[in-house]
Amino acid sequence: MDPITAIQTLSSLTSLIKTCRTVIEAIQEFRHGDESLAELMIDVETFLEFLQGLKRVLESRRTKHRISHAVLEKALKDAASTVEKLKLRLERIKETESLIPRRLKWLKSQAEFQKLRGRMKFLNITLYGFLTLAQA
Repeated sequence: MDPITAIQTLSSLTSLIKTCRTVIEAIQEFRHGDESLAELMIDVETFLEFLQGLKRVLESRRTKHRISHAVLEKALKDAASTVEKLKLRLERIKETESLIPRRLKWLKSQAEFQKLRGRMKFLNITLYGFLTLAQA
């Protein structure tokens, strides 16, 4: 990977890491969640850990990067889109001040959260593959 491409990729990773942290904070502030929200948080935390690991590997000067930039960039854009959707959903629910409407919004959105959680699991597997390839 040439230096400019590496800097762009690291910039994308850094941005995605910040968004993941925001999502984790939003989940922690949501007091009226249930077990599925706790499981979603675990998935996002795992994803964040993989992102940070990939960033460390890409920053390392001793590692030969065997990952196609185009494939990695596409995966990062896909991941950013998923995490951004998750963030927006949580913010919409969080905007509601009173308990009952907030709980109703949560119940209405549960199917969407399950879809996003499934997507996060897929992204975790994908990112783990990239991390393994980068370290090979």
